[in-house]
Amino acid sequence: MRLLLQLVLILVVSIPACYAYRAGWYRGTSAGPDPDLARIEKTEKSADLVLDCHSSDNIDVLASKATISENEQKACTWEILRKHFQNDGHKDQVVVWLDTKAVGWASPDETPQLTYLKNFLVELGFKRTVILTGRAHRQSSVWVMYDSCEANQTTSRTNKPPGKEDETERKVAEGQAYEAAFSASEWIGECEYLGYEKQSEISFDNPPIALYRWVKCFKGPPLQMVPVKFEFEPNSEGKKPDGWKFGEHQMPQRHSHWIIFIPNAVPVQGSFRTYKGSFGRQEATKQNLDELMDVIEKHTAPGN
Repeated sequence: MRLLLQLVLILVVSIPACYAYRAGWYRGTSAGPDPDLARIEKTEKSADLVLDCHSSDNIDVLASKATISENEQKACTWEILRKHFQNDGHKDQVVVWLDTKAVGWASPDETPQLTYLKNFLVELGFKRTVILTGRAHRQSSVWVMYDSCEANQTTSRTNKPPGKEDETERKVAEGQAYEAAFSASEWIGECEYLGYEKQSEISFDNPPIALYRWVKCFKGPPLQMVPVKFEFEPNSEGKKPDGWKFGEHQMPQRHSHWIIFIPNAVPVQGSFRTYKGSFGRQEATKQNLDELMDVIEKHTAPGN
């Protein structure tokens, strides 16, 4: 029995922990480089296969634990990878750098090409897939498109047993609203409201698209225009307020400034969804900006 326990302990200790990367932008700040940039570099160095994908049939093999000829490494294809990795045992991690301009994947989460890439690597038997872009600037900034480890953890969090309080909800309940919004958002910025798109029918459940111009970016990639689905504020029961009727008075004053929190920095049907609907649009008052900067400084301080 003692020997069995020792063997189990050795196996548990030897299993590498999966440090998952959320989809989004990782880059340095005035306080120093993002520590996740170093972790991403470490993940790449430990991967069994590292690819630089220029197009669907133009792939460079940057590193491989399987034996691939020099010619095949410089002009690799998916079929060559299938030939070498179908029955190879080195398939713990694969890192793929994508040239999004050459491939034309401007919105990676919505393209069949990226779905094919994920499915292809799963088919080959890789346990973890990390897809990145920005290789030319990876010392200062990297965009994480996909991490299967994070996707699995997200599924686990979504399917958690009833009664276990979500971390974001806990922070909101404790009055740490901006802390929770910062943690849950891929993009945060101060924006100027320009107006909204006119549409045939605007209702509480069919809000307009509000148009904002980016003024300052606090987190995430720089955006020129920030079209936002302008979800209206519900009543205390989370429903449409009694007697609600759309009017110009419910929209912000033109050229007013707002703090916008966006959980997913990939637009859906031409607009972004804000964090918790109307809460993701906070007036850019000095008090609100100071509170946000306190949260940002806490997260960008050395050692965090």
